[in-house]
Amino acid sequence: MTIDRLTGANFATELLRQRFTDDPRSQTGWLGKYQQFYREQIGQIPFPTLRQEEWKYTDLAELLATAWQMGAIAQNPRIEALVQAERIEGTLQLVVVNGVFAPHYSTIALPEGISFSHSSNLSQTNLEQYFQAIPNSDFFTSLNHGCFEDVIVLEVSAEVQQPVQVLFVHDTLDQAAIAHNRLLVVLTDHSSLNLVQTQVGLPDQTYFANTVSQFYLGKNARLHHVLVQTQAPLAYDLHASQIVQASDSHYHGVAIALGAKLSRLQLEIDQKGKGASSQIYGLAVTDGDRLADTHSVIAHQVRDGSSTQVHRTVVSDRGRGVFSGKIKVAKNAQNTNSSQLSRNLLRSSTARVDTQPQLEILADNVKCAHGATVSQLDPEEIFYLQSRGLSASQAANLLTYGFAAEILAQIKLDSLRSRLEKLTAQPNSDRQNDQDQ
Repeated sequence: MTIDRLTGANFATELLRQRFTDDPRSQTGWLGKYQQFYREQIGQIPFPTLRQEEWKYTDLAELLATAWQMGAIAQNPRIEALVQAERIEGTLQLVVVNGVFAPHYSTIALPEGISFSHSSNLSQTNLEQYFQAIPNSDFFTSLNHGCFEDVIVLEVSAEVQQPVQVLFVHDTLDQAAIAHNRLLVVLTDHSSLNLVQTQVGLPDQTYFANTVSQFYLGKNARLHHVLVQTQAPLAYDLHASQIVQASDSHYHGVAIALGAKLSRLQLEIDQKGKGASSQIYGLAVTDGDRLADTHSVIAHQVRDGSSTQVHRTVVSDRGRGVFSGKIKVAKNAQNTNSSQLSRNLLRSSTARVDTQPQLEILADNVKCAHGATVSQLDPEEIFYLQSRGLSASQAANLLTYGFAAEILAQIKLDSLRSRLEKLTAQPNSDRQNDQDQ
């Protein structure tokens, strides 16, 4: 089918109608004005197509052709079981169902040094500065800005020791449902947080998770952030994650994508303060005919910043992986030290990876490097493991796990890392069979 600006506008118009005509939950005050700005803007933004450079490898025709409905809020025994299964040992858990905070599933009492709020009382807070209109927002980010029903807000003012999990759960209630998830995390000067963000849904359903996460790190603040996406095989997952860093702050991010029919993580890091540092590790595993897409921009705005990015993709069957990473060094960002590496493993002759690391450097006193590799499993290594008693598939899975181990090792929580190690060593089709039983 042909996708053009008019079709995309109609797509947004229908979702906005459901959100603000059929649904009485509307924001007021400054938050209402913020959403009104994007409701008026969205009709001017083209729907992403293969003709656009940023989307040339990711076809959204099927997503556009689906009659999405706003996800309803209801208690479902299957959701309760899924929440329990996704609970990470040693963490406090905040649960969001179909884009709306679910207190009956959540840990309300948080430790000293961290406060929690959401949309029911957000207009009375001093958070307006973090909800300024964001320039150059793309179609789906703007759609989220205009449509979200609730937003999870964490404000951190101390060195918080106990990890916090924010769990986004999706339940279609027998219809193709869309949820606009929203997360805002603000770390004040000299504070720290260990955060796990999990995105899941019921395994036999079709749904669309449109998520925006925003992180603001004050001076010398430290955030260890793990994003785990294990969405259902028929799900669509589009996620924009924006990180703004002040002087001497440190962001350590690990993004793991193991599910969804089509997933895309759009990661934007803006180093606005001197001496800021970022470490970003990504792993995408896809098979069948699924697609996993990662786009990232790391912007060094001022001097003495550093960043390290390592992204690995494992593709089997007819799956596809996409990685596009750009490092931008502004003219004033002297003494920047930045590196980027994309490594990709193809497990079949029909698997495909498109990788595009990029550098855009305007400063003259920097140390920057990037690279990309695409390889297949070594037949000699598989033969050796078979000679030690493993089957061919077991040998391939073991080598795949070894390829992914460097990324998983960046996760500090032992319970979460162990869980992901098991999932990574098991093909998606086998994981799905286990869930269905």
